[in-house]
Amino acid sequence: MTHGAEAIGHDILAEDAAPDALAAFVFPPNTRTIAVVEGARVFGLRELLAEAGAEHLCLFDISQNDGMGDTAPWIFVADPKSDLTQRLLSPAPGPQGFLAAKATVFLTTDQPLAEVRDHLRRLHRLPPTDDGRQQILRIWAPETMHALRPFLRRRPDLVAAVFGTGIRAITLPHPTGAAWWRLRPQEAVREAKRLTLDPPLVQRLTLAGRAMRALRLGQDAEALIRDRSPTLVPPMDALPLRRRYAYARRIDAMGIERPETTAELLAIIYATGMDITSEPAFHYATRNPMLIPEAKARQLTMAFHMIARMQQEG
Repeated sequence: MTHGAEAIGHDILAEDAAPDALAAFVFPPNTRTIAVVEGARVFGLRELLAEAGAEHLCLFDISQNDGMGDTAPWIFVADPKSDLTQRLLSPAPGPQGFLAAKATVFLTTDQPLAEVRDHLRRLHRLPPTDDGRQQILRIWAPETMHALRPFLRRRPDLVAAVFGTGIRAITLPHPTGAAWWRLRPQEAVREAKRLTLDPPLVQRLTLAGRAMRALRLGQDAEALIRDRSPTLVPPMDALPLRRRYAYARRIDAMGIERPETTAELLAIIYATGMDITSEPAFHYATRNPMLIPEAKARQLTMAFHMIARMQQEG
């Protein structure tokens, strides 16, 4: 499906598309594709790149601190037939499938790898704030690109800053796993611009960061459920991803940060079908400003088990 817009256009590929269709979407014919991978979300990325033998570069300057490279973003020339690329496109959970971590965007470009790296480095090093603090924007993260998308539609200057003169398209998974998107300028960029963030854009990016935090919280909690409570996996997987994401967002909004605590609450939801995060009977816990987050979780689990016991006793 293809859509038009003012400054950019976008193409959408359904989440359940066949592997061949996904490969064709990410790797258009007669083009060169560079993958940008968030190292903090992929365990052992540096070793995997070395094993693959692909040309790769780090987006951060790690000459003075090599250890930083273990969690830094890396770019490499992607081969659609390589094992590493297949891993990047795999929906499998864990280190064998990076898609679950939403760790990668793909760039269609004719530029050498070093030029692409220099362009991305200029984007993520923003001008200092008024009080002198350095601003870092993880422009390559899928959630950042999706947060920018509404602004790209109506701001040619932002398109010129993000795409520069050499990137012809940016392909990425939707943060909630709903589909694949390919963003492309409607007109060729003749001159790259400096990226500047106005207040509405800063607010949008802040919200995107919170959304991704909730997504990762839910993913970590569900990984614990898969490991510890296999009987809950079928009802969990039967729910739409968007609904599971909504549960994680409400738990995150309560201030809960631990995947273990989140897993306890999600286990109740998946086992019973009752959304204890929004059920009015539990508002005294979820909306109580006097309780710290972990206390809210304890109140929820205690109240649920008390109600369940009362129902069993008749």
